Amino acid sequence: MSNKVELLELRAKIQDLEDATSFIEEGFLVIDRDGKIKLGNDSFRKIICREDVEGKPYWNVFEDESINELLKRAIAHRQNITEEIIFNNKIYTCHINFVPKREKTVVVFYDITEIKKLEKIKRDFVSNVSHELRTPLTAIKGYIETLQEEISNPRRRKYIDIIERNVRRLTNIVEDLLLLSKLEDRELHVEFEWLNLGYLVKNIVDVFKFKAKDKGLKLYFEEEPDLPIIKGDPFKLEQLFINLIDNAIKYTEKGYVRVSLGKGNGNVRIFVEDTGIGIPEKDIVRIFERFYVVDKSRSRQLGGTGLGLSIVKHIVLLHGGKIDVESILGKGTKFIIHLPLCPESE
Repeated sequence: MSNKVELLELRAKIQDLEDATSFIEEGFLVIDRDGKIKLGNDSFRKIICREDVEGKPYWNVFEDESINELLKRAIAHRQNITEEIIFNNKIYTCHINFVPKREKTVVVFYDITEIKKLEKIKRDFVSNVSHELRTPLTAIKGYIETLQEEISNPRRRKYIDIIERNVRRLTNIVEDLLLLSKLEDRELHVEFEWLNLGYLVKNIVDVFKFKAKDKGLKLYFEEEPDLPIIKGDPFKLEQLFINLIDNAIKYTEKGYVRVSLGKGNGNVRIFVEDTGIGIPEKDIVRIFERFYVVDKSRSRQLGGTGLGLSIVKHIVLLHGGKIDVESILGKGTKFIIHLPLCPESE
């Protein structure tokens, strides 16, 4: 009798599970250790446009080779992976999670097609507006330069200088917006070449030594011996380091700024650290967003556009790397960048 009750309870649990998964809007499936699909909900069936999925190998269900390769990698290495994929003209965030106890892999597909469309509309709008602003700003700048030459009255000249400073800031914002839009859309022409990162960074550090000295700061450059060459776009990487070092000096009133390079785990590790004002913990997760600045009044005073760190992040991603930040308010900030080494350079 007890066995019959347990069997009924088990069937009820299975039915509850099937009912729950059938109402989930996201595509959901479970794959066993042999690669066969043990469970797939209705949303998953709609995504792949077929009903017969249970008991079949995933590579026979998905006709897309890139998805099969992604699942193969996750199952073979028993790892969790999150990637964006395009399937049947829709964009999904694919979360793959390995469950060690059950030797199974759980996969969830989130449809982000509409979100991506909205993001593109926003980027296109920003890009178009920035292009339209370029011409009038150039004209205004030209007239300001003419007025500066012709006006000698100190009081009137002061107002012209204020206009010139604000036009210059607007021009910087427009240029940064255009660059960021191209980076986000991967439209920017990238020229990868073999380069000595230590040599490139040392030259940039040397350029900033006078600026650091004027503020009474020490500017250090450190490099591990025998650092391998990497493949990258020298102009984009220069922009990355210029933004980070310039920011570090701007927001540091005493102490030092240090740039150091090393190697580990198949990456070149880059540290840009300072003893500056630091970043509040609540702001750290947002500093790479467009126009997000911790201290708005200070940023305006220093001529910041609020786009520099967004540009830095996208340049890092363009090189297949990742960037993190550690900071203590009032004590300083450290940016940590990992750029992958090419096999030939290891």
